[in-house]
Amino acid sequence: MREWGLSLVGLHEEEIRALAENYPELNFELSYNMRPDQLETMAPILEHRVVSLHATCPRSRYFPNFASDNPCILTQGMDDIRRSIVTAKRYHASIMVLHPGYLCEEGMPSDKSARLSLLSKPLFQEHVAVREGSICDRKYPESDAYRKAMDRLTSHIGMVCRLCWNEGISLAIENLNPRSGYLCMTPDDFAQLATVDHMCFCLDIGHLWVSHFAFGFDFLEAVRGMLATRKVVSCHVHANPSDGHIWEDSHGDLDVNAAFPLQEALGAIVAEPVNCILETLSHPEHNIRIFQRFVQAS
Repeated sequence: MREWGLSLVGLHEEEIRALAENYPELNFELSYNMRPDQLETMAPILEHRVVSLHATCPRSRYFPNFASDNPCILTQGMDDIRRSIVTAKRYHASIMVLHPGYLCEEGMPSDKSARLSLLSKPLFQEHVAVREGSICDRKYPESDAYRKAMDRLTSHIGMVCRLCWNEGISLAIENLNPRSGYLCMTPDDFAQLATVDHMCFCLDIGHLWVSHFAFGFDFLEAVRGMLATRKVVSCHVHANPSDGHIWEDSHGDLDVNAAFPLQEALGAIVAEPVNCILETLSHPEHNIRIFQRFVQAS
């Protein structure tokens, strides 16, 4: 393990202040939902303790969609990446985590309700297996539309990698949960993306846990496989209650699911020179203690 820290995605300002004071060794990942004024207000607390940011940061109306062929959407995405680079350099962050693209020509709304509304359109419904959460069926990543979208993404994302690399920042593409309309969910997807120059990965073990039920691959084998690419620079560490019947990407506490092989996954991850970012949405001190106990025992 290189660095470890906590994502700010589920935290309020007072919680962040208290955690920064109580855990002087704790680093942070800036969140895609942070406003410019929040970034300025928090600067004295977070200075020199930010190891990564989750683009776009500051927040934008849309997540970038580099699987689109719409020049306006690609330009908008590049502009948001440039703004995120400014933030990364302001906070001395060396890694930018990105959800890079979606199965549409439009931008993907960052607002959850607007995003779910878009994902309810017929384009995304063909491969829905579980209505709640728009969980996709096993054939979705093999569909013609999905493969074409992944090819567009692979073609376009190189320019983003180069832009970040030239600024001293590693662009880390994150594996997503199995929602119809999303991309970058399977080991095969990341084998394809690994061919792009200057490409790095963010391994999200909570997302991978849900996806392994949806697509039938071995979870721990996929963890080891992604690490074996030597392109993983950061890991999002969280758990969920998914079991093949429950489909929930809750970003829950690390001990929320006794069946989730947390120790085995973390054992493989902390042995590699990668960052570990706790991306749990509640009980930060509880999860920090669990993680610290594991690291101390390993």
